[in-house]
Amino acid sequence: MLRKVFKHQHGWILAGGSILVLFALVNFLAAPISGTRLDLTEERLHTLSDGTRNLLGDLKNQVNLNFYFSKELSSAAPAFGNYAKRVRDMLNEMKLAGGGKIVIKEQDPIAFSEIEDEAVEAGLQGAPLDQSGDQAYFGLQVKSGEESSVIPFFQSQREKFLEYDLARMIHAVASSKKKIIAIYTGRPLFGDMRRMMAGLPTEAYRIVPELRKRFEVNHMFSLRDLPFEKPDVLIVVHPLKLETDEKYELDQFLLRGGKAIFILDPFNETAAGTSIPQGQKPSLNSVVNVQEFLGRWGITISDKFIAADRSIARMVNAGTATRILPAPFVTWLAVPARLMSRNDPVTSELRLLNLQSAGIIAVTKTPGIEVEPLIRTTKDSQEVDVKTHKGRVDVESMAANFKPSGKEFMLAARISGKFASIFPDGPPKIAESKVEKDKVGDTSKPLDTSKDSDEARKAAAEKKVKETKKQRDREKQIASHLRISKKPFNVLLISDADFLENHFWVQVRQFLGQNVLVPTSNNADFVINAVDHFTGNADLISLRSRGTTRRPFSKVNEIRREAEIKYRRAEQNLASKLKMTEKKLGELRDKQDEKTKADDAARKKTIEIEIKEALNELIATRQDLRNVRLKLNEDINRLETWIRFANIAFMPILVGAFAVGLGIYRTRRRRRHLVADNRISKKSAYK
Repeated sequence: MLRKVFKHQHGWILAGGSILVLFALVNFLAAPISGTRLDLTEERLHTLSDGTRNLLGDLKNQVNLNFYFSKELSSAAPAFGNYAKRVRDMLNEMKLAGGGKIVIKEQDPIAFSEIEDEAVEAGLQGAPLDQSGDQAYFGLQVKSGEESSVIPFFQSQREKFLEYDLARMIHAVASSKKKIIAIYTGRPLFGDMRRMMAGLPTEAYRIVPELRKRFEVNHMFSLRDLPFEKPDVLIVVHPLKLETDEKYELDQFLLRGGKAIFILDPFNETAAGTSIPQGQKPSLNSVVNVQEFLGRWGITISDKFIAADRSIARMVNAGTATRILPAPFVTWLAVPARLMSRNDPVTSELRLLNLQSAGIIAVTKTPGIEVEPLIRTTKDSQEVDVKTHKGRVDVESMAANFKPSGKEFMLAARISGKFASIFPDGPPKIAESKVEKDKVGDTSKPLDTSKDSDEARKAAAEKKVKETKKQRDREKQIASHLRISKKPFNVLLISDADFLENHFWVQVRQFLGQNVLVPTSNNADFVINAVDHFTGNADLISLRSRGTTRRPFSKVNEIRREAEIKYRRAEQNLASKLKMTEKKLGELRDKQDEKTKADDAARKKTIEIEIKEALNELIATRQDLRNVRLKLNEDINRLETWIRFANIAFMPILVGAFAVGLGIYRTRRRRRHLVADNRISKKSAYK
């Protein structure tokens, strides 16, 4: 066939044309699968998520991504060169998903060039390249219209959060208006007010600037301001005592369908451990301040007990700095993904939450109210009296005396539906200001005819106007009063306020003079997810929780817990015995040193025998304690040995055994074929 083609007068032209057509066809068919990768990472960190695709697909305006990378940085620090490739790939993926709305511009800011000036003006930060003082740049400016956001220098510590950081920045500059979040709190989330008033430096909780990256966050000092603030989402964190009119405004906000996040605490352990001015009492229990609302929703949170769970307890040092004694702190919980609702968008992507002395949410069936559990404990749980946490907590005793209840405790829930107002008789009466009354005076008396009479008339007229306005406001309030929900309300309830403390969810590291936040758990993500969901934008939820630095060895933790249950009490008894023996030995040696000439030989002999016996007992106790502590880690060491064997020896043995088996199989197969061929040959010869 080919010979005929080439013998034809225009054979070479036909062949060339056929090759070009075939090449174009192959490229056309391969285009949809070009660049396809198999992402084997647990959290699919190299795959653009559906949330990002949705967010980028909904862009209305053009977004410019100005990527600055110094090529010299690749040779000076190869790790940054590899990371730059990862950033470049992610930006290109986003460009494809943006449907033409994303424009990428990559530039090399050479020293003393105009591009370097642009990078510095955009807000990028340079790193010293060598001793000459030249700066290397590795950052990004995201710009849309007048809005701009920047990553001064990409830090490798946040590589797991690369997609989220980029998507968040793009969404922030592309959004025309930020949603309003109001926070009412009895904790110093926005900084310590006492230090502010004294002119001393203070710092807000890390959760606040994280929220401000996405929303307009207002610090609400009183719930009376709810009608004026009109927040899209209200966050109530460990509230102080509420006045009647504050409760009314909160009640009406929820009845109008307002969305709120209640972060309450029956015992705020952080507040209990914080020093306060003399004569003041810390606010430890915030549940009592919103008890009427919880009651309407069929919710109770006891202020006498907190949740403990041995199987998800965090390990702490129950000893001293010199004597390390690991023990499970049964009321400090590391809640894994399996104990969070996988059906709710707020918790479906979370992997770890750190809670501290959380309350127990109990539910009674209430018509029109639906309660969906979001976070729970395991059945290896127990109610612990709050009194055990007032003062120094005996971690070892709590672990040793732990008795599982066999029940799962609810720690967070979503509450929705319709409920009746806690003010069935209408709004509370507005108290008249006494100061204002005294200032205006009593208008029932006849007006003075002196030179001050004009001022008196003016004051009386002003008072009448104010009274008229107050009366109209009162009538308007009565007319707008809701006795039952206008539309279904939606509340997220969390029974622990300690989990917002910085050390429970984030580590701060220094890089080029900047604070780099490295999350260790999804505590902040939990709150931000809820706000995103309540404001109607859930695209970032699937991104935010994709990476955490903690990767627990679940099997090792399980073995350790079983060993704790089995050997911890014996260890405590031996440790107590060792302490008593050391004390006894010290007393005997003191007697030996203080003996006088009057002491007879028999007395000296007795003391020496007692010292020898105490020493023997001390050595034996230490040996027993050593054996118990060895047993605590015996199963873990055995597991480690098996893992080493599997990684180092088992796989080569398996491959070798497969090769030997394959060789035997092929040899036998060859022999069978030879025998069959011989038989066929003999039959042919016979015929």
